[in-house]
Amino acid sequence: MKKLVALLMMLIVCFSLNAQTQTLAKGTIVNVKLATKETSKNMSKVKAKVAAPIISAKGDTLIAAETPVIVQKENCNKARGMGREGSMTLRVISTTAVDGQMVNLDGKLDLVGQNRRGGAIACGVVFGIIFCPIGFLGFCHKGTQATAKRGTIIPGTVVNDMNISAK
Repeated sequence: MKKLVALLMMLIVCFSLNAQTQTLAKGTIVNVKLATKETSKNMSKVKAKVAAPIISAKGDTLIAAETPVIVQKENCNKARGMGREGSMTLRVISTTAVDGQMVNLDGKLDLVGQNRRGGAIACGVVFGIIFCPIGFLGFCHKGTQATAKRGTIIPGTVVNDMNISAK
């Protein structure tokens, strides 16, 4: 029995020596890459991942590349008539460290589509005069949706200091 307890104690000590904790400092930049194209047309779920691994000063990986990231789409406005553009905000929320801890992140990307108000008004007035009243449909001309292409990088920063068991 004493040998079994001694063996267990040695294993615990060995595992604790191998599990080195590293500090992930507050303000560390984590670049997030969008995995899909996002538009202001709908409130779909955003798929994103860590663009590059986060490495400690000792060379240990704290956050692996390609780790999924939670990104929230906010203030989503579709393009509207009279040439008004669409807009949206993509906010970086969190990811996971190599030891399974949730790492809270802060970062956002504001996107705005193209305003086509001048063209819509010009079409409505010109065609309205020429093809009255059907020409006034030119006022229905929309602006463009806000769009973030696949692979767009959103810089995020770590919100608070964390001790992570590096692998």
